[in-house]
Amino acid sequence: MEKRVVLFGLVAVLMSGCGGGDSTTTTTTTTSTSVTPTSLPTSFVPNDGRLLASNCYGCHGTDGVSTTKWDSIAGEDELHEEMFESDGIMLAQAKGYSDDEIAKMEEFLKSLPKSDSDDDDSYDSDDSYDDDDDD
Repeated sequence: MEKRVVLFGLVAVLMSGCGGGDSTTTTTTTTSTSVTPTSLPTSFVPNDGRLLASNCYGCHGTDGVSTTKWDSIAGEDELHEEMFESDGIMLAQAKGYSDDEIAKMEEFLKSLPKSDSDDDDSYDSDDSYDDDDDD
């Protein structure tokens, strides 16, 4: 048994000396990269009127063009007066906004193309949906 241990040790020593002559070389490469800054806008002005008016679209249609019995409001210039009619349904809605917010909504909605469906009286069959006094 002792011969085996000695033989095993001798084989291990001999094998360790049989390694190749590998040498490790470290190469360092430096790469230069230039970065050109992209010009970004210096300021962003959100369209508050558009954002606020989007709350109107549930009843008055996308971009204020109604497909229901509610009036279209795109291109209208009397929205402020209609919102504050004492007997109108919009009075309750108007109370949720400041005067400045209402002015921004009105300005945005005025800028939209007026709907052709406003000339069509087919939506005025039920007066409870129409706040106009012209009927």
